Amino acid sequence: VDGTTGTYDMIVAATGFNTTFPFLPEGLVDVKNNVVQVYGGAFPPGLRGLYLVGWAQARNGFGRLITPLADLYARMIALQDELQLPLGTLMESSFTQKLPTSHLVDPEKSRREIRLAHWILPLLKLRDKRMARKQKFNADKSGLAARV
Repeated sequence: VDGTTGTYDMIVAATGFNTTFPFLPEGLVDVKNNVVQVYGGAFPPGLRGLYLVGWAQARNGFGRLITPLADLYARMIALQDELQLPLGTLMESSFTQKLPTSHLVDPEKSRREIRLAHWILPLLKLRDKRMARKQKFNADKSGLAARV
């Protein structure tokens, strides 16, 4: 900015950060070692209507992921209105979904998962019906036991 030049042995790119959500009640969203604990990159378990997008970092930029990911998230958020349980809860019960262990994202793996997710969305409706029915059955069973 001021025209100063120099010779340097090393340039350090400060990439450290601290992931926090000070605008949310403490404990609402779990963050472990700066990694947001959500399924599908945005969906916390047990919470409807809260979607945490943009906290992860693709290794070579999000350029090729933005449009397909935005389309997928839009479809999933619209689907949430048809479901009884939160999306994150449904994904948590899946054997294939795992919580992230890093804020870094492999863009090619993400592109494959995004393509696959479009085919899997209808299965979330079935999982939702089964899980909701099971929860209702367990609640009814608990209510009967309490009355006896």
